[in-house]
Amino acid sequence: MKEQIEKFEGEYDEDHFYRLKEGGFYDESGFYFNKEGIDALGGHYNEDGIYVEGQGKKNDKEVVRAGDTHALEIEEIELLDGEFDEQGFFQLDEGGFYDPHGFYFDADGFDEVGGYYDEYDNYVDPQYKDEVDEFEYDEGEEEHEL
Repeated sequence: MKEQIEKFEGEYDEDHFYRLKEGGFYDESGFYFNKEGIDALGGHYNEDGIYVEGQGKKNDKEVVRAGDTHALEIEEIELLDGEFDEQGFFQLDEGGFYDPHGFYFDADGFDEVGGYYDEYDNYVDPQYKDEVDEFEYDEGEEEHEL
C-alpha cells in the first residue's frame, strides 16, 4: 500500500505520516485523514500523537459502507498501474483492485474492514454478514447462504 500512497504528491513528516500537498495525510498504517485531521470514522490524533477514536462518520466524503476509510477518485486510481475490467473494477498489476466506488481490496479480495464481493458482484459487509442467514436471488429459485 505504501507504493500506492506515494503516487500522490506529498512527503513524509517526522512522525512518518505521509502529508499530501493538497492537504490531508495518511498515517503509518495507511489510513487516510482529511484536511482537518479526521478519518472516516471521526477519529483523530491528539497533540501527543495518540489516536483518539471517533463516534462515527464525520468527514465530508459520502460513505458507501460502514467502516470504510478513504475512497480514491477516478483520477487518483488512473495514476496506478493496472486497468479497468468490464464491471468497472480497476485491477492492479501487483494484485488487488479498486471497486467502482474507489475502495481498495487486497489480492485476496478483502477491503480494510473485511468486506468482499460475492460471486454475484454484491458487496458483503462483514458488519451485517451474520445477520443474514439466506438470500434469495431473482435469477432463480435457489437460495444461497452468505
